[in-house]
Amino acid sequence: MGLDTVSSQITELQNFRSQIVDQYLNDENSLNQMAREAFVRSQHDLRVSFIFVSSPRNSSPADTVKAWRKIEEAYQALSNKDFGETAIQYSEDPFVKNSRGDIGFITVFDLPYSIETEAYATSLGKYSRIFRTNGGYAIVKKTAEKKSRGQDSCSPNSFGISISGK
Repeated sequence: MGLDTVSSQITELQNFRSQIVDQYLNDENSLNQMAREAFVRSQHDLRVSFIFVSSPRNSSPADTVKAWRKIEEAYQALSNKDFGETAIQYSEDPFVKNSRGDIGFITVFDLPYSIETEAYATSLGKYSRIFRTNGGYAIVKKTAEKKSRGQDSCSPNSFGISISGK
């Protein structure tokens, strides 16, 4: 999908890394808390939709105000419009036009931490408050939740081990 080449995604990843390095790599209590949080989140997969308005941290004050007003307008529109229609009208993410804002099912570590946190904190069928990411402002909606099936990456067969003993 080319997401690794989108400048806002690259900036978001760089900012995320710089936030995490100092805060968590050297603090055992924080690391343990984050590990517990990740474990709890990994128990459920969420289907999430989102609206995103770009406003990098280095934006001018005028551009930041413009972005804030646009995301506020989108938030207000949600009271009268379908989330997908609102996403198409307001979101600046290029994939929203085809997906109507639907990201699909996600689990822990699939999205930047600020978006993941809002997705897991939002009630099923509801949308979040407006929140800041390193790349701009966003609103997420949790449209479904299911128990995670986990990943088979550590199953015996993934290592070429015969379960039957043959």
